[in-house]
Amino acid sequence: KKPQLPPLPENKLVLGGDVLALFLYSFMDHSLNYFTDQATKESTEASIVGLHATWLDYFHLPTEFVTATTQMPNLFQYSPALQQAGICSVTITTLWLISAYFNEAFSYENTVYNSESVILITGKSWLYTAAGMIAIALASDSMICGCPLYSHVGHLTKCDADYIFDSIGVLLSWRYMVSLILKRL
Repeated sequence: KKPQLPPLPENKLVLGGDVLALFLYSFMDHSLNYFTDQATKESTEASIVGLHATWLDYFHLPTEFVTATTQMPNLFQYSPALQQAGICSVTITTLWLISAYFNEAFSYENTVYNSESVILITGKSWLYTAAGMIAIALASDSMICGCPLYSHVGHLTKCDADYIFDSIGVLLSWRYMVSLILKRL
């Protein structure tokens, strides 16, 4: 028996809404983290200089101390593949569309008629998307440092985990809301 592909997506409104929600979420997440990081850096640098400007003589201090006090690391760290909002949004949206297509998450049966089915199909599709995003984050981390992948297992940054696992809330909220609205029409 020849394997068959699922039917083409029926509910274009939900498909377009998924893409819009994931793109908006990606850019908002990265933008807010960037602005928070910049504000934290500026206030920390100002407080360091303000506290020690009167008595700190950088010429007689070890280089490590000067570097540590003048160059603050980024507060929000992403893996290399998830660092840029544009690449990150395209990656999560592509993985979501592939997963949702094969789980038939764009059929009317799974988007409008049954709200329980909406939640289950969204969760199932999201699991595959999250697994793909985790794999991409770990693989990019290992490719950049040149280390074998097995030495980096479990080195998903907090920002990566927050970004990936918070995306289910965005998708569930959008899909459940549109399901309730379309069911009433």
